[in-house]
Amino acid sequence: MKIRLNLSFFTLILFITFACSTKKSSDQAMLSPLAHKVKANEVLQSTQYTYVNVTGENTEYWLAIDKSLVNKGDTYYWSEGMIMKDFTSKELNKKFDYIVFVSDFSSKPITLEIPQEAAKDGDPMMSQGMKGNEIKPVKKKVDVVKAEGGITIADLLANADNYAGKKVKIRGEVVKFSSGIINRNWVHIQDGTEYNGVFDLVITTDQTVRAGDQVVFEGIISLKKDFGAGYFYEVIMEGATVLDTQSL
Repeated sequence: MKIRLNLSFFTLILFITFACSTKKSSDQAMLSPLAHKVKANEVLQSTQYTYVNVTGENTEYWLAIDKSLVNKGDTYYWSEGMIMKDFTSKELNKKFDYIVFVSDFSSKPITLEIPQEAAKDGDPMMSQGMKGNEIKPVKKKVDVVKAEGGITIADLLANADNYAGKKVKIRGEVVKFSSGIINRNWVHIQDGTEYNGVFDLVITTDQTVRAGDQVVFEGIISLKKDFGAGYFYEVIMEGATVLDTQSL
């Protein structure tokens, strides 16, 4: 039975997650636990993004990726994305009921291992520190020196109310970077500190950084920030400026 995108937002997430984790074909068994195998049905190009209507796990839905060549009828794979509801592309003059902004769209099977603790959390889009739509981050062993005049992630989280609305500096190692989503670049950093089990800080910026770099960010701290479509952050640094970058 073909299931269309008139399902509720949360039903869609749960369905894709369940179908992906239980599919038992031989080629699926080779994929990473959270990989989705899809077939491209329709391709729409814009200046910045390529929009792809796909079918996977008996479900038809839309993906948005960085502008790329995608061939109708070919098979592709993805595992990391942010699900948006009621998203409108002004350039295409088209509204999408549901669309997934994907960061690792590939023509090759995604076989990298994903830590089992991330796969056990039920929703593969859930990220620690937010009620939203990303894979839960894994704590890395990082060696970061606190920025001069700055604070650590633990300092920030332990005293979040005191920093709300204020500009602060934090040095951290970039563990994930996603560009051009909701008109922002999204960065996850860790600095080796944590508070109440939270060790990952999300930062928005219009600048570009690379995973693995140690970066000093300066930006405004916001609390309980709701971007809609499930993107709710207890603590987030917004509009950050890169003050210093060190490639390791």
